[in-house]
This record gives sequence, C-alpha cells and structure tokens, in this order.
Amino acid sequence: SLSVETPEGSRLLVHFLDVGQGDCALVQCDGKSLLIDAGEPGNEEKILSYLDSFQVSRLDYVIATHPHADHIGSMGQVLSHVSSIGTVFLPGLPAQLIPTTRAYEKMMTAIEERADQVVTATALEQYALGEANILILGPNGEYEDLNNYSVVCKIAFGECVFVFTGDAEEEAEKDILDLGANLKATVLKAGHHGSNTSTSSEFLQAVSPA
Repeated sequence: SLSVETPEGSRLLVHFLDVGQGDCALVQCDGKSLLIDAGEPGNEEKILSYLDSFQVSRLDYVIATHPHADHIGSMGQVLSHVSSIGTVFLPGLPAQLIPTTRAYEKMMTAIEERADQVVTATALEQYALGEANILILGPNGEYEDLNNYSVVCKIAFGECVFVFTGDAEEEAEKDILDLGANLKATVLKAGHHGSNTSTSSEFLQAVSPA
C-alpha cells in the first residue's frame, strides 16, 4: 500500500492486493473507498478480510474494468458481503462481447440488487473521492477485443497521480492519447499485467510515471 497526506490532514491510501494472476486495488481518501476489480474466483475471503482490516464496510465507488475472470471473478461475492455500495462503473459493451459466465452473472446480480447506481464509464467524466479526483479516460472507442473496453481512470490527489488501466491494449491507449488529457502520473498500473500488448512507448511517455 502507498500513503500520501496533505498538510491539512487529508490522506490518500492506495492498496494493491495480491490476488495472483489478476487485478485488485483499493483506494481510500477521507473516509471514502473505491474498489477496482476483484481478481479471479476464490479471492473473496482474502479481499473481504483486507477490507475489514482497514474498516471498509461501504464501497462508495466500484470499478469493474472489464468482465474477464481475473478481474471480476470474485466481484459478485465481494459486493454481496460488504454493507453497502454506492456507484458501480462498468464499460459499455457491444452485445457480442457481453459474457455469459457465472462470475459475470453473479456480479451483475449483486450490482442490480445492492448498488445505489450503475454508470457506464464515459471518457472525461469526473468524480470526487474525498479530496481526490477520479477522471475516467476510457474506453474511448469501439473495439473487437474485450480488453480494450477496460475502464481506465486517473486518480489525482494534489501532486500525486495514479493511472489504472485494466487490460487496455495499444489500440485503446491510442484512443486515450487522442483525448488530449494530461496523463502524467506518479504511478502507472501497467496494462494487461505488463504484457507486450499494452503500455506502448507513446502511452508510457505520456504517463511518464515516477
């Protein structure tokens, strides 16, 4: 986990959870919490225990970057067991890419039953997480590959900036670059687990993480 604090006492905590070959991150700021992805099936106890250890009972925001099992496999169980859920962000998927997997159906059932609202992630929309700012960067195009529909976001807290990319590949990165937004960040969560399909030299240069 990484912690950043302002002189005024506002604090950002970013946790990268070990869920094996998968993604899961918890972002906390001023009593508000954001969960990004939930690893493969079978990680729900580990994730819920971690949330409990930081007294997180409500998830004010949830981002399910895209419905591959290594990102949303445990999301349904996690969302079923926290005390309450605010806004859930999902990518807007074309019909042919909407999965019929058990993990996806469990997640959608939990969202429909428990979330205050569901939002289709739209590039350049912004949301407040305490004193931190969430800027949606993607998806910003139409694709054939589900990875490219990953919800990409930038979380800024003063001078400290995190970019979370899900599994977005070079095609999606190019469309994000075309937005013209300032992508400079302190920390980059490398796309697609650091594989060679993602983190193009152009995108890396634009983010230029510390």
